[in-house]
Amino acid sequence: MSYIQEKEKTVFLHFLNREASEATGVLRTAAQDLRTLDVLTFTHCSNMTVNVSQMLEYTIDRSELVQPLSKLCAAGILVTTSHDKNFGEFISSRQQMYEKVAHRYPIYFTDSSVLERFSIRQKNSFSMTNVLRRDSHT
Repeated sequence: MSYIQEKEKTVFLHFLNREASEATGVLRTAAQDLRTLDVLTFTHCSNMTVNVSQMLEYTIDRSELVQPLSKLCAAGILVTTSHDKNFGEFISSRQQMYEKVAHRYPIYFTDSSVLERFSIRQKNSFSMTNVLRRDSHT
């Protein structure tokens, strides 16, 4: 078992990113995403990780993913990350960021029931949002 522990690597679930999916023009169905999660869960011996905002925003139009993802989080298999320390800070930052396009992000404004199923398990030391904001102002 120590060999596996020395070699295992956390898998980042890049495919749970709405903007990246839209940018590539390759849109998958929820069934395809569930199949991918099944394969990763059964064949990978380490944790998976995902940025909580990317995951939540991806599931806005894919409600079938919420329960399996929340179960993976509850089991400690899927580790959600954010630059924010806790969900209160996270929601506040998203509401400020998306106040002009609130209709695109109902989970942060009108329908927060999905949020109750998740928590931030790990704080990132790096924020891509902050980097992008700095780059757009230079």
